[in-house]
Amino acid sequence: TKETVLFWHIPKSGGTTVRSVYECVGRTIANRAGVDPRYGHQSEEEVIAFQPWPGVSRASYVNVDTTNKPGLNRAKNMGLVHSGLVDMIITSDITYAVENLFDESHKGRVLGLFRHPIDRLVSIFFYLQKASWEQQYRPQWKRIDVLEFAKKRNTDNNYMVKKLAGLGVNDTATEEDLRVAMGTIN
Repeated sequence: TKETVLFWHIPKSGGTTVRSVYECVGRTIANRAGVDPRYGHQSEEEVIAFQPWPGVSRASYVNVDTTNKPGLNRAKNMGLVHSGLVDMIITSDITYAVENLFDESHKGRVLGLFRHPIDRLVSIFFYLQKASWEQQYRPQWKRIDVLEFAKKRNTDNNYMVKKLAGLGVNDTATEEDLRVAMGTIN
């Protein structure tokens, strides 16, 4: 039985590289590109795979957005995993995706790349200074140093520990939550 790869996208931890490898070998991917209005498949009611860049890339995308809960719900309702069309699903909401897209007959295999939390935050700091295409673009960070960012502007607040321990973003992570998070990875 085919297992669908579920890639847990952790910002600034190699997600673009993983997606690029899957594109390079001509795999079919689910993420937000599949519902980009430029390709005209965002309103289809059945899962379809299409090549957005024929002649440039062998990659195909399916017409769902797996980067948010409404998109994951749509993917579930359309039978994304059951369709067998997708090779890799990319999402940051790993728990929700596992609970809603897979079942006993349609299993997946989770893949995640982890980066040291300080390296990840430093990368975010410098990336968002120049990434004008990102919703979180922060050109004003060019006027501060990384230490000021870490002390006053960083809103990460143990993001990965909270995610791995099943906490909400507004919860406070404790030492016990860190142990739970470490156990989740093991």
